[in-house]
Amino acid sequence: MPQQAPTGQVRVVTEGTVLPTTSTDPLGEASKVGPGAGFAALCSGRADVVLSEKTIGRSAQERCSAAGLGVVQLRVAAAPAVVVDAADGSTGCLTVARLVRLAGRTGAEGAALATTPVARQILTGAVLDGDPPAAADTQLVAPDHVGGFVWSAQRRERLSAQVTRRAAVRDRLLARRDRQIAERDRATTELALARRTLAASRRDGTDPGAVSRNRNWVAVASAQARGAVSRVALTQSELSVVERRWRRARQAQQTATSSEPLLLDWSSHQAVDWMPTQAVSAGPGLPCVQPTPAAVGEARYPLALPALVTTTTYALQRAEVSGALTGYLDRVPTLAASAGLVPSAPGRLAGYRAAVSGEASPVLVGGAPARRAVPESSTSPGAPAG
Repeated sequence: MPQQAPTGQVRVVTEGTVLPTTSTDPLGEASKVGPGAGFAALCSGRADVVLSEKTIGRSAQERCSAAGLGVVQLRVAAAPAVVVDAADGSTGCLTVARLVRLAGRTGAEGAALATTPVARQILTGAVLDGDPPAAADTQLVAPDHVGGFVWSAQRRERLSAQVTRRAAVRDRLLARRDRQIAERDRATTELALARRTLAASRRDGTDPGAVSRNRNWVAVASAQARGAVSRVALTQSELSVVERRWRRARQAQQTATSSEPLLLDWSSHQAVDWMPTQAVSAGPGLPCVQPTPAAVGEARYPLALPALVTTTTYALQRAEVSGALTGYLDRVPTLAASAGLVPSAPGRLAGYRAAVSGEASPVLVGGAPARRAVPESSTSPGAPAG
């Protein structure tokens, strides 16, 4: 069972959030921790709420799941990131240098990338701290808007087709294994019958020919049974490989759906027509594009660094946590404005408030709605479901 917090206390940690809290905020002062430590504390029950720019990783999510904790992640605000064709981090735009730093590269390397189409992941789905930006994803298709942003729809279609193909292979193997199991059971039954018949003919002893025939029957039935068992084992081994490939393909498809890959041509200032933008000036010679506040607030702009609030269904059972989060969500527009961020759309925030207050079931990371447990008291929540 996760560690229980002291009565009336909400334990909040932050991992470099773009929307910090203070002692006067509903959540109170947050303890700063290193990368990954916040989610580790959340899954071990040492924290109730994590404020971060990163979504919870797969390993941390699996740790929470193993502890019986459903993870709830709320995107409450976002930094209105913009793009220019310069590596000068002193401008008001989100420059190549900043994006390269997010990706673990130095600002000096930004100039070399300025005219190179580089595969990226949307910041709303995954912060750029993975592979070096020069390692472009070869599966990404060429942009259909020269020098702009592009959803890799063709890649998603290929992933979907791959999942379908591998699922079909898996289903055929499952059907073959089921047939072979039935054949194995029949062969085993026939072998048992042959052995009983041979034993009876030996006890009878009146027909030596019957003993010989039954002995041959046992030999044939035994060979057939061994062959049937071997075929089942072979098919099961093949099925294990196919299922692993199918799971990997399905995971790749889910990752692409939740964190869409983009091709970004750093040499351009132009945005494609589906991305609501407004023209801004970052200084002489540095034109750039910027999303409209509505586009950021409604999570329709891909390059918007999110402010995330993560908690668990176990923590939400405590009145202190749900009450503090409700108050925090009420103040998000004010907090975002003071931090220079764009709050999430009012409808989205209202849905979050309903989820954390218990009026609606929160949606867990992964898309499943949670079943809200009702604790016996505000300070003694029941054990999470295993």
